[in-house]
Amino acid sequence: MSPAVMMLRGALCIFVLVATVYCLPTEIEAKSKCGSSFKLTLNEDYRLISKAVVDTNDTCTIKFTSVTKGDCKGTCYMFDHYAEITDENVILNVGKKSYQKGSDFSNEPTCIDDVTVDVALIHAAGFTYNETYPNYKFKLNVYNKCGPKGKIVSLTFEEATREVDGYHHGKERESREKNQYIVGILTGFGLALCFLILLGLTHCYKGKGTNSGSSRSALPTHPDKVAAKPLMSGQDGYAARKGVQTDA
Repeated sequence: MSPAVMMLRGALCIFVLVATVYCLPTEIEAKSKCGSSFKLTLNEDYRLISKAVVDTNDTCTIKFTSVTKGDCKGTCYMFDHYAEITDENVILNVGKKSYQKGSDFSNEPTCIDDVTVDVALIHAAGFTYNETYPNYKFKLNVYNKCGPKGKIVSLTFEEATREVDGYHHGKERESREKNQYIVGILTGFGLALCFLILLGLTHCYKGKGTNSGSSRSALPTHPDKVAAKPLMSGQDGYAARKGVQTDA
């Protein structure tokens, strides 16, 4: 595969990666944000993640407040297939609805007219951490009912994720896609340039090493290191002198 094709593939991969990350909801860990409040703008959403932790009998509450748009107001939320509660001492309240052991976690969006929604995770008395299998686990997407995502209904979690992440209308959607395309191209170009620079430096370093080796091999040998001719033995020397006299 030619270097040009490899760089093009790298640029395309970076573009897809940047576009995907740019569209994902902001993930927050429930236990690390207890008591926090988050504002839900029309185009911003959060993914609340939690999993059973070591023994704690307490309540963790996180508040979400949706920005209103004209006469429209409300909040939507949606669980994924990951959601499950296996401990009867665990209660999860989302707004006015409670989820406990055996509850059905719908994988379709649930939209209500409440502007403020509290998500409360309760460890009741008797809660004991299960090391073998988590007492509970869930991923909960929360977003504004009046935004583009609030109009997506009757979808599974996977379908809704594909549809709503980065979902916009008209000029706003075109502008977003254009920005993502530009960011991807610039990022890919930057990485390709870094690769070329690194390749050039490597080539120069190898060339310098080769020239240095050739220079060392071309240097004259030190006189002290020139091998001396072996002396002739007495018999060989006598024969040589005799031959010289005969010729004379």
